[in-house]
Amino acid sequence: YSAFGGEPPAWVEIPYYLGYLAIAAAIPLVGLPKDARPDWQSLLDGGAVFVVVASLGWRFIITPLMNGSEGLLEAVLVAGYPVADLAVLAMLLGTLYQRDVRAGSGPFLLLATAACVWLATDLGFALWSLNAGSVPASSLLDLGWLMATWPQGEAIEAGTVSVKPWDGFPTADELVDRYAGQT
Repeated sequence: YSAFGGEPPAWVEIPYYLGYLAIAAAIPLVGLPKDARPDWQSLLDGGAVFVVVASLGWRFIITPLMNGSEGLLEAVLVAGYPVADLAVLAMLLGTLYQRDVRAGSGPFLLLATAACVWLATDLGFALWSLNAGSVPASSLLDLGWLMATWPQGEAIEAGTVSVKPWDGFPTADELVDRYAGQT
């Protein structure tokens, strides 16, 4: 806020919205195998849970936030974050309901944790805004958004760096073949 001498202009929100888009797109990419086919029953189950959460969110969070906004641009910006949260939640639920529990979970678990921390922090921000009218420029909620970046980074690293503990070392069969004739 100090950089702009007050409320920042609306265009500074664009990178934040791109972040929501990135995490929403990454969740199924990381959480489902490349050859995954839609499991319609699981998607229906996840969709039912999403509809209930989205309806409650729209009724108790998005609508009251939009009622206090002045003008269309402010209403869109105010509603944008909860709607983006619902998009992330939809991807998370869809992936969780389709996911094979036997599949490796390292990067996905980290990304899902980041998404949950992010969603919980945004929910806290929305509820604080509704109850107090505004949120201070610095609050404990800032820690939630910062904490969400750690598992996101770990998920990226876990998904891209493949460490094989025996890479370059001969296999047991190669060692037997090599030393079988020696005593």
